[in-house]
Amino acid sequence: MRNTKQEIQEKIEESEEEFLLLGGDFNARIGNKSREEDGENTRKSKDKVENKDGKLLWELIEERGWEVLKEGDEEGEFTWIGKRGESVIDYVIVNGLAEEDVETFKIGERVDSDHIPLEVKLRGISRRSGCLSNEVGKGKKIWVWNEKGMEHYKKNVGSGI
Repeated sequence: MRNTKQEIQEKIEESEEEFLLLGGDFNARIGNKSREEDGENTRKSKDKVENKDGKLLWELIEERGWEVLKEGDEEGEFTWIGKRGESVIDYVIVNGLAEEDVETFKIGERVDSDHIPLEVKLRGISRRSGCLSNEVGKGKKIWVWNEKGMEHYKKNVGSGI
């Protein structure tokens, strides 16, 4: 998580004021943490455990003023179910601009994976201008939606980005 945190920070430094949505397997457990509203924790999670990587992820979320999506997942469903148990290690994290554009968020139905899909529907996405993929850590990518990303996307459509 420490390397991933540093790489994410480097990739977003230049686009701090732009739309930011991070989603996927963070392998970090943050328990019930959420940004408090009126002194009240408003996020539930079936996974009460907070681990070292979760603490690092939460520091990054708080430093940037981001939020973990929760509306549509009121019970805090498990996102990973395997032979050794179950946990919440997959998240969708947004900044204020992206949070405004989230139409719906939910934990999907289980498929052929131990990870449960996270489903996000954005309103007004047509006014967004594309995406740019940046490699982060082992097999992870950050997709940045901006003008440069639109050109990258158009050039690579059909190439299996």
